[in-house]
Amino acid sequence: MREILWFALILIAAGGLLTVYALCLIRRAVKAKQWHRAQGSVISSKIDEMNHMGSDADVAVRANIQYQYTVNGTTYRSKRVFFGDMLRSSVYSRANRYLAKYPVDAKVNVYYDLHKPRQAVLEPGVKPGVVFVLCFGCLLLAVGVYLMSANVPL
Repeated sequence: MREILWFALILIAAGGLLTVYALCLIRRAVKAKQWHRAQGSVISSKIDEMNHMGSDADVAVRANIQYQYTVNGTTYRSKRVFFGDMLRSSVYSRANRYLAKYPVDAKVNVYYDLHKPRQAVLEPGVKPGVVFVLCFGCLLLAVGVYLMSANVPL
């Protein structure tokens, strides 16, 4: 019974962290829709690969798009395509779609925070991957709370 309670606490902690993280991303993604827009250009477009535990079979990828834009005479650089774009996947086709959409020297619309122009994004709004993280976090929370309540005598 003690092991189940520890497991429940771990699920609650992990679910809580994922839920808060996703809610922060969603909040910023929604705010970005109201940001100012500047013309920018892509300066780098490549795929980043990360091997998990040294295994070639288990590779996580993401598109790494760098762009620059100018606000009030100051040139900024950013890598954020959308809020949540740091989430990696094993799906190369998704990363390749972003490389095709944002090739080097492409002109892009950059959405930036007027008060913090260094904060920028190419695609404002909430993406499905972030919603998935939110749902997964809520599921972990719910299972943890259920295990906790089912194993604690009243």
